Amino acid sequence: MKHPLSVMIWGSMSRKGVGMIQVLEGNINACRYIKEVLEPKMLPSARDLFGASSDYIFQQDGAPCHTARVCTRWFQQHNVQLLTWPGNSLDLNPISGDAEATGQQYQPYAAIISSWFRVITSAELGKLVDSMPRRCMAVMKVRGYQTRY
Repeated sequence: MKHPLSVMIWGSMSRKGVGMIQVLEGNINACRYIKEVLEPKMLPSARDLFGASSDYIFQQDGAPCHTARVCTRWFQQHNVQLLTWPGNSLDLNPISGDAEATGQQYQPYAAIISSWFRVITSAELGKLVDSMPRRCMAVMKVRGYQTRY
């Protein structure tokens, strides 16, 4: 297939558990990110995981749909504090993965979706959260370039 279907799987996690998951097919722009991820998935997940408190830092990478002005304003309007993300690094995301599938192929993201709420243990979530200060320090040390993570 000349242009395989692009699939993004968005999910959230904290020490307290995993949040909702969303599968998005095709290209994602800022408006679609707000409409299909932030409003229906991110905000409810944050409320479920942290209560009414806004005492959390939301982490996302520097994808253009994440850093667009409309998204920056949306985060400010909803009092969501963001982790500053270096431009050259993918190393800070503890639950990263890409999936591409065509209509004729097995869709590997189906396994992720079916196991999202059952596979990641609270001990594993704790380890991922605890690794963040080390990840951030490692990335700062190499000025945003590749680390061992």
